[in-house]
Amino acid sequence: SYSFCTLLFHTNNMSDSEASTTMTEDEDVDHESETESSQDTFEAEEEALFQQERYMYAMGQQERKAQEEREEQQKAIQEREAQAEQRREARRKEEEERLVALGKRNVLVVIWDGFDEIVAVTCINVLRAADVNVVVTAINSHGLGHKCKPTTNARGRHGVSLVADISFETTCNSNFHLFNAVIVPGGSNIDVLSSNTKLVSLVKTLSYKEKFICGAIEAPYQLFARSGFVKKRRITGLPSLKAATPESLFQPCDDNVHVDYNLVTCRNSSDAVEFALTVVKCIFADESIALKVAEEMGHEAYVEKVKTRQAAAQASQ
Repeated sequence: SYSFCTLLFHTNNMSDSEASTTMTEDEDVDHESETESSQDTFEAEEEALFQQERYMYAMGQQERKAQEEREEQQKAIQEREAQAEQRREARRKEEEERLVALGKRNVLVVIWDGFDEIVAVTCINVLRAADVNVVVTAINSHGLGHKCKPTTNARGRHGVSLVADISFETTCNSNFHLFNAVIVPGGSNIDVLSSNTKLVSLVKTLSYKEKFICGAIEAPYQLFARSGFVKKRRITGLPSLKAATPESLFQPCDDNVHVDYNLVTCRNSSDAVEFALTVVKCIFADESIALKVAEEMGHEAYVEKVKTRQAAAQASQ
């Protein structure tokens, strides 16, 4: 009986020990499983992070490449524009050097169908007598547009026709800066000029650059004043147009020929000689040159007027 109990006791102890060992083994297996699962999760997260970084790097590389391509394209465009500007500047310098080599001042005379022949021809004659390079340009009386054919012919209001040196419509804007002055001789049908945006822009640009803007008869009121760039400037012109032009656009003046800084205006065609000689005096900044031309051409009235004014100025001193 003792032996049986002892055997039973040992058997129970062995069962408990085996059960404990089995539970410990199960716990170790579960812990290993959890460890392996955590390791797998960590590795998966590491792989996902790596892939994300790899993707971001690839996208960054593509963006940098695209940015470099855009910069190269922009640089190529800038180089082409710089080359084009260099070519334009070379042409401008070439033309400027050609005119400077002539040793002359340059004046642009504008004519159109209806221009005043007396003022235009007198200015051309006197200026060329003063060794000025005069370029006559003709404006098409039908305006600008794709149906407008450039012309170098113009018929004056008294039926006298002139052949111009160049057509205004086909003249490059970059060449206009070479002129020291522009002369608009006045005449009928002057609306052709006031509606010509290229001419109005040219006159304004030359005025802002302090080149001489010269107009006679109708031009001062109907072109200069109505273009809006002679406000608070004194101008003279055809008396019948003076009252029809709002005085807010100009300052009135009754002189036959008047100079207001770089603005030279003339009242009538009978004052054409004085007007042309005044332009000569202005562009050379020397009245003695105009006086010499007047003496050579026999314009005694101008010579007498200048000498009288000079004598009065000396007497006042």
